Amino acid sequence: MRRGSDTPAPANTKVRDKFMNKIATLFVGIVFACASVQAEKQIAVTNIFGTATLNSAYGVNLFQIPKGLVPLSRKLRVVTGNQIKISPVAGAATTNGLIIKASDGLIDDSQMPTIGVDNLYACSTGGIATVDYWIKCAGGSGAPVAVQSLSITPLTASTAFTDSVFTQQLSATGGTAPYYFTIISGAFSNGLSMSSAGLITGTPTVSPLSCGVPTVQAIDAKGVIGSAAINISTPGVTVNAGSFTFSNAVGTNSIIVLTVPNTMAFGTLNTNSWVSLVSGSTGTGSNTLTYAASNNSVSGTVARTGYITVTSSVFKVNHLITQPGNP
Repeated sequence: MRRGSDTPAPANTKVRDKFMNKIATLFVGIVFACASVQAEKQIAVTNIFGTATLNSAYGVNLFQIPKGLVPLSRKLRVVTGNQIKISPVAGAATTNGLIIKASDGLIDDSQMPTIGVDNLYACSTGGIATVDYWIKCAGGSGAPVAVQSLSITPLTASTAFTDSVFTQQLSATGGTAPYYFTIISGAFSNGLSMSSAGLITGTPTVSPLSCGVPTVQAIDAKGVIGSAAINISTPGVTVNAGSFTFSNAVGTNSIIVLTVPNTMAFGTLNTNSWVSLVSGSTGTGSNTLTYAASNNSVSGTVARTGYITVTSSVFKVNHLITQPGNP
């Protein structure tokens, strides 16, 4: 006889239903676990790297974490210099930071402040030090990323003149003002110096004029850095080549003369009887100087060499031997 709807189900039916419910729950759990594992596999890992030059006057922010990335691990190595100090607090590196030496080699988070700190400032304990550093982050595209860098202008400063006051203001962009400037290699010479605000001043006194080509580093308010070689133009006369050789009996050739500044005048000195100046022997700015060589047919002459002096630049002229009357 068929049971009514209110007839209790047999015990084995209840056990079966309970078992099926457990199987379903377990299946759902496995599905969610697999989905989570798959999601974790899809999270990109971005490596940020950089090299910094440190001095003892200002802390550089080595570990800048771009927005949207989560730091996983950090590494640091002192490349040159004796030792550095690091601290998660801006400015504190110069007083109570953690000391790291070049002999320590590659260090990781176990030797640095907490990984949760987005910024880590560093400075040398004296003189100049350079460090390489890496940050492994979750998120991003997965492609290696170079750290943010500042740009310094102008790379070629205005022209300096002997016994004249020189002034040039450097500027930095790409960061947060104020900017601090320092020389990390080389030096300005001939009476020129640079302030921490990037102002180059002085009165060159030595001639011929040379002012050095130092590498200047800028650091912004958040410890972001950038560097560039700064060249100061000096007045003078240059030619586009150092020498020329005639292989025929006679011939003409030309050289380009350039003056800095372009209003500077130049003159030419020629003491060679077999060389004649055709055109362009004087002028200002960019000019073409044309000269000619006469027949090298003097008996016993193997070769001859002459010099054309364009203000302070010397140009050498060679003439190979030729038989009389032969081109």
